[in-house]
Amino acid sequence: MPSASAHHAVERQWHLLDSLPTTAPGQTVVKLTQLLADEGFKVDKRTVQRDLVSLALRFPICPSDAPEPGWYWHSRKAFDTMGMTVADAFTLHMLERYLKTVLPVATTRQLQPMFQLAKNKLDIEAGDNGIAHWATLIAVAGSGLPVIPPEINLAILETVQDALLKREKLKIHYARAGAKTAKEHIVDPVGVVQSGDKTYLVATNPQFQEPATYALHRIEKAARTHEPSALPQGVSLKRFIDEGKIQFFNEGLIDLRARVSKTLGIQLTETKLSETQQLPEVEGGYELAVTLPNSLRLRQWLLSWAGHIEVLEPKALREDIARQLREGAARYG
Repeated sequence: MPSASAHHAVERQWHLLDSLPTTAPGQTVVKLTQLLADEGFKVDKRTVQRDLVSLALRFPICPSDAPEPGWYWHSRKAFDTMGMTVADAFTLHMLERYLKTVLPVATTRQLQPMFQLAKNKLDIEAGDNGIAHWATLIAVAGSGLPVIPPEINLAILETVQDALLKREKLKIHYARAGAKTAKEHIVDPVGVVQSGDKTYLVATNPQFQEPATYALHRIEKAARTHEPSALPQGVSLKRFIDEGKIQFFNEGLIDLRARVSKTLGIQLTETKLSETQQLPEVEGGYELAVTLPNSLRLRQWLLSWAGHIEVLEPKALREDIARQLREGAARYG
């Protein structure tokens, strides 16, 4: 069983945490030592200082920048998470690491102290706990060329998210790619999608029959209208994604037939393009048959494998890819 002195230390540190204010300049070590003495704890300033440094490894507390530093909480809420398990900390760490960009800004702000506490918990337990160490053993890497994501104005993002959460129409000033000026639109938000390194607002617009995408970094202004949204029946973010609309310039489904190399064929046997994919082996490679959205993303994929694939059908797609390859070759003389 823990010794009486260990119980005494835990109780002392609990009172110490409970004595810290939530704002700077905080309580000085001298004042905290006196407060503990008033509670019946006989300790000196050096013990209190050591306690504070030790507790700062587990809780979001810190000293102020005053000549005589005072200690205070980043967030008092963290005091209520003393029972955080390693599994809790790992889950929060993964949430911050991979989903932070799609969380509501207000939620992220509220969770920030918890994220920091989770990081501290994992750092402390990493040497002895496999789950805590697991966070350093996994990563998610994109398959494309790494790029620096465009910056999104957080105030605009929060306004967009508020309109979504409150199901309101949204007024935006949006500049299309390459445009010098932004145009005003009143839209009905459907949802927010992160595609690759960019984040898009999906919304209906009276100017278009189908929901449109608006890159968040190109929205120059956003304002709530406080007018209820009026989405057409059947419109949803899931349907938009399922129909391949996020692939841009989607002209509907096509039946693609192509001859592919052995190298690309092996790739496609491991990572299918669709459940409809058929890939019989033929002399010199494979013959691909698959139903896919006729989109910009499909063309980009075909061109990225230009030396390994020949489009056979549809004829219009074959001619378009051939034209782009000729134009590309002409640039090299």
